[in-house]
Amino acid sequence: MFVCVCVASAFELGKDLTFMVVVIGGLVVTGILFFNVAREFMSHESPSFIFSQALKRVQSDPQAVEALGEPISGYGEKSGKNRRRNIA
Repeated sequence: MFVCVCVASAFELGKDLTFMVVVIGGLVVTGILFFNVAREFMSHESPSFIFSQALKRVQSDPQAVEALGEPISGYGEKSGKNRRRNIA
C-alpha cells in the first residue's frame, strides 16, 4: 500500500513539474517577444526615429526650405496631442 502511494505521488509530482516547466517556458518566450517589440519601437535605429531625425534635418536646412517651400511636413508627423496623424 505504501509503495503504491509513493508511486502515485511521484507521478503527480512529475506531472506538476512538467506543467510548471511549460508555463515558465511560455512566460520566458512572451518576455522575449515583448522585449524585442519594445526595443524595436524605442530604438534609435527604428524607422520612425530615423524618419523623424531626417525630417528635422530637412526642416532646418535653408537650401531644402528654399527648394521645397515652407512649411515642410512629413507623413506620420506628431500632432499637438502627441499622436501620429497622416499628413498629405
